[in-house]
Amino acid sequence: MADGLQFLLVSPPLDAEPCRDGGFLAGLTAVLQAHDDAPAAGLSALLLRDGTLDDTALLETAAPIIHAGQDAGLAVLLENRRELVDASGCDGLHVNAEAEGKAFAGLRRHLGDDRILGAGCGASRHAAMLAGEAGADYVAFGGLEAGSAADPALVAWWAACMTPPVVALGAGTPEEVAALATAGADFVALAPALWLEDTNPAAAVTTLIAAASGKA
Repeated sequence: MADGLQFLLVSPPLDAEPCRDGGFLAGLTAVLQAHDDAPAAGLSALLLRDGTLDDTALLETAAPIIHAGQDAGLAVLLENRRELVDASGCDGLHVNAEAEGKAFAGLRRHLGDDRILGAGCGASRHAAMLAGEAGADYVAFGGLEAGSAADPALVAWWAACMTPPVVALGAGTPEEVAALATAGADFVALAPALWLEDTNPAAAVTTLIAAASGKA
């Protein structure tokens, strides 16, 4: 496992019931209260998935979640909605770099240097290299849903050869979290199924952090 491993919490899509009825915010709050110095525990970022809400509803739904995350020291990223990054107050944007193609470089110019730009690359080395050259702050392998875990060999290759940090997405079990940490991921994403659906989200996150550290 790389020194300084960090964790990226992932929300359900913002149009999903847990985000609309307060369930996600309650679970996130429990996690952050249990880790009252979240960055010291390795919890450093929160990715809000976009869903299908219109702009007004998305901003309304996201606002208290963004506030909670940033108050705890997390960098909060918004998926895809580039036009809402400023209005939401988010710290950055996560997009599918494979889908963006050559347009990805324009996103870097649009966001400027003060916002984080993350590149989801699936299993594509080519997309990841292009995104890195275009100024991505991180590249991410795997999918955002639990069960679509990044290939540990791909994570290890990037960590050994490339400079931008690598995020490992899609782990569905503590064992996959541990494998991706061991492969050299800078960040391991914790999908909602890994912690939010537990009756004790704070304890679930603690277990995952321990698994990644080989202490479980």
